[in-house]
Amino acid sequence: MSIAPKEFLTYINGALDGMVQIAEALGDERVNLRPNNMPNTNSPFAILTHCVGLTRYFIGTALAGRQVHRDRDAEFRAQGTVAEIRQAVHELQ
Repeated sequence: MSIAPKEFLTYINGALDGMVQIAEALGDERVNLRPNNMPNTNSPFAILTHCVGLTRYFIGTALAGRQVHRDRDAEFRAQGTVAEIRQAVHELQ
């Protein structure tokens, strides 16, 4: 299976934009919350930070042949504001 670069980017950007919309709907007061009744879960902020990290990593290494440093564990500990995660997604796009 192959996918044209333009289609690939459209898919990735759509997924990231959708996750940003969820973060915006949650707002700063809830974007860092983890579900109480589910052990070992992540906050929406951490999940989106992880998605930014993995996208940057795989596009950089697989498509561009670059070495990309990534701290996966830190992605899942990340906390911040909706504006910060929106900016991280914007920079990636």
